[in-house]
Amino acid sequence: MQIRSQCFALLSRIFFVLQIWLSFLLDFLGDLGARTCENAFGLILNQILSRAP
Repeated sequence: MQIRSQCFALLSRIFFVLQIWLSFLLDFLGDLGARTCENAFGLILNQILSRAP
């Protein structure tokens, strides 16, 4: 019983750390993706505007 509770505590701690790390990673990737899309959109817009007479 003692071993099982220790194992459960360890698993919950590992899951907690993974959850934090995963949320941080997703935030970072989302920010990076948004910035990349924004830059691409800005570049396309600049191309269209520079070609306009």
